[in-house]
Amino acid sequence: GCYLAWVSGSARALFALDRDLGPGNPLGKVGSNDTPASAEVVITALVAAIALVCAIAFGAKRFDTFLWSGTNGTLILLVADVLATAGCIKLIWVDRKMAVPTWEIVMPIAALVMLVYTIYRNVSPYPTSGAAPWLPVVAFGWLILVAVVMFAVPNLARRLTAGLMQLDKTDPAESPRG
Repeated sequence: GCYLAWVSGSARALFALDRDLGPGNPLGKVGSNDTPASAEVVITALVAAIALVCAIAFGAKRFDTFLWSGTNGTLILLVADVLATAGCIKLIWVDRKMAVPTWEIVMPIAALVMLVYTIYRNVSPYPTSGAAPWLPVVAFGWLILVAVVMFAVPNLARRLTAGLMQLDKTDPAESPRG
């Protein structure tokens, strides 16, 4: 079930990213049954490689791989929630893009406190046995990799945004799936 969720969600994300980078990208197209088949093949191969590395390098059993991937995904989502909440605060209260009473900043600040505390409790005390010490390293390694890519290719975010904006302007009757 975990692998199916990985493939399904990740293939759709890879499909959308590739599609938004520009027309004609092979992973940004859907097959005859309206599924991103090429993206699914890439993600399936990646998931199989990750499971193989976990089994060979760490002696993982099936449940171990599920637990480890769930832990990494949770840590990454918590960081994404922190960034989204910080972005909300910037958009509403710093840039003043919306008319919202100042006192309402209490809620996103409370959310930030809870999110940061949750991240802290997930890595402190730092695990010391088995594969557990590697879980935060892998999760934050993925986050660092994404940050490095975004800084190394500064126009990437603009290209993705432009692709998404172009898709938003298409006629709803037309299929934007490529």
